[in-house]
Amino acid sequence: MKLNYILFLLCLSPIFGLAQDSDSDGIDDVDEATYGTDINLPDSDFDGLLDGEEVFGAYGYVTDPTNPDSDFDGLNDGNEAFGNFGYVTDPTNPDSDADGLSDGDEAFGNFGYATDPTNPDSDFDNLMDGDEIFVYGTDPTNPDSDFDGLLDGEEVFNYLTDPNNPDSDFDGLSDFEEVITYMTNPNNQDTDNGGISDGDEVLIAFDPLDNTDDASAPIVKVTPRAFLQGATLNPNAGEETLMRDDLRVAGIIPTVTPFIDGLTTQSTVFNTTGTNAIVDWVFVELRDSVDNTVIIDSQSALLQRDGDIVGVDGVSPLIFLQMPGNYYFVIKHRNHLGIMTANTVALTYAVVSIDFTDANNQITYGTDAQTTFGMPSDLVGMWSGDVNNDGRLNYIGANSESPFISGQVFNDPDNSLFGGPPVGSYKSEGYFDTDVDMNGETIYIGANSDIPFISSNIFNNPSNSLFGGPPISTYEFLEQLP
Repeated sequence: MKLNYILFLLCLSPIFGLAQDSDSDGIDDVDEATYGTDINLPDSDFDGLLDGEEVFGAYGYVTDPTNPDSDFDGLNDGNEAFGNFGYVTDPTNPDSDADGLSDGDEAFGNFGYATDPTNPDSDFDNLMDGDEIFVYGTDPTNPDSDFDGLLDGEEVFNYLTDPNNPDSDFDGLSDFEEVITYMTNPNNQDTDNGGISDGDEVLIAFDPLDNTDDASAPIVKVTPRAFLQGATLNPNAGEETLMRDDLRVAGIIPTVTPFIDGLTTQSTVFNTTGTNAIVDWVFVELRDSVDNTVIIDSQSALLQRDGDIVGVDGVSPLIFLQMPGNYYFVIKHRNHLGIMTANTVALTYAVVSIDFTDANNQITYGTDAQTTFGMPSDLVGMWSGDVNNDGRLNYIGANSESPFISGQVFNDPDNSLFGGPPVGSYKSEGYFDTDVDMNGETIYIGANSDIPFISSNIFNNPSNSLFGGPPISTYEFLEQLP
């Protein structure tokens, strides 16, 4: 037993304690005046330690009996000495493990993480807790903050990669895959400098360490751009050049595409807001350069508010595992008329942009294949209103869209006013093809009915003129796809 603790016990003893100790704290009343403590309170600072225990260092540390937190670390001395927060720390040292974080900050998780104040590296990843929070922005309780299979310390010191990004060079391979599996450079998108990224080479079963095969890589990339008329009608104030993302805001865009290939996306993709927020799914095709009715390849994709069409991750260009060459490009939507380029487009491994939106430089196949009606100035969009996806627009007639809209409304199981029969003005809410203006509601009758949008598209269609006369309500406008 330490000498100072023995002396403390002797002071408490009625045999050896010669001076008066009114509060039995181990310090005689005369000395309490010297220490500034209260002769009637055994624990003057209410920190859980007797004044004598603090003065004589009964638990290994001489602390201030008038200050409950002698080292100003946010933990009182008694809690530190007794380990009341799970760890026995030094009440005279604000940072017991010398990791750059005070003991209190660690115990209470003041920077977002409750770490071990007695271990400078709480997650054993070879980075000190303080450095993880203040220098690298990593999680000091998770040895692999970006879940890429490499310890944060390995990334910082061994591989010089970003411990917060599982794919430091954005080549489609995780840092672990590059270092361990393929032995490529995790800080270089194209390790063999052959012109094809490491991830793309792996995707097509090429060797990312051999640049002699890159020139024959069957892969092309494209970033199409298009607008949906339905999502552009009645734009948000101040966002007149962006499509509305009402379906995303309502949380009703499915993570599984509505199209035949069944591709999926992560729900987190729909968390993005602003210009790059997702509007809806679309379906794109590559068609043969000689016979534009022959589909070479196709895939579902996601449409952003600014018209960019991206992969299912919500950000990447579209990738087709096809040889570079000339292709017709097609875009389809579940309730808009599809469009195709008037001419072939030369696609290469380098990303090629195809912009269908420029009203002053239209590249669309066919006659009046897109519309300026209801669109922002200088932009064209895909015709809305093909609610039964039959490749035509019809207001009144045998192929009218109206019965499908009324059917959705009247057959909605929730459409009942006070238990009575369904009503035509009911808002059928959900992700339905009958939602012409893509606001998440299908309405048959009333001020916000979807029917007038179809009527307007028929009567405002430049092709709707019988022998040069006025437009007619029974006109059918066909999708301009071969």
